[in-house]
Amino acid sequence: TIDKEGGINTDADKNTKTKSSGSATIATVHSEVSQSDFSVIVGGISGSIIEGSRNTILGGLSNKIHLYDNDSNAIGNTILGGVTNTITASANSIAANSIMGHNSTIQSVNHNSFFNTILGGQAHSIKDANQSSILGGNSNHISGSNFSFGVIIGGSSNTVAHNNSVIIGMSGKTTDATNTVYVNNLDVDGTL
Repeated sequence: TIDKEGGINTDADKNTKTKSSGSATIATVHSEVSQSDFSVIVGGISGSIIEGSRNTILGGLSNKIHLYDNDSNAIGNTILGGVTNTITASANSIAANSIMGHNSTIQSVNHNSFFNTILGGQAHSIKDANQSSILGGNSNHISGSNFSFGVIIGGSSNTVAHNNSVIIGMSGKTTDATNTVYVNNLDVDGTL
């Protein structure tokens, strides 16, 4: 049904949509869009978007995009599938972040977080970073004090805590310098 705020709420008896102009819950149950203009939850179960605008959850189970205390600064975040993924901020801006994985978090606690991506794998987190990515693996983390361009590719239990640092396919590694690539072994075909 089209509601008075100009949004769509299918299965209105099973979903909640409040103070969210132009927002929608479509083909989902037990989902909520609250104080989030132009946001949408499509498919899945128990998705939740609270405070912000232009945020999207597509499918999955118990995925959340939440901002607390400042409803104008959670913009353009996306969760695609998976289970218990969260994009959240306490009072800082969090925008243009994406998760397509399982049980992962992108979080803004002490600094703004923009343009981060978690793609594949599970139990990852990116906290207070910008333009950083985790691709695959298990339990990898990017966390620091307002830094940028950290990357983890595969591996498990790694932590990037420095600007422009990358960990490739390792386990249990924590960065200790900026502008550094960490890898156990490198097999190069051809000349280097």
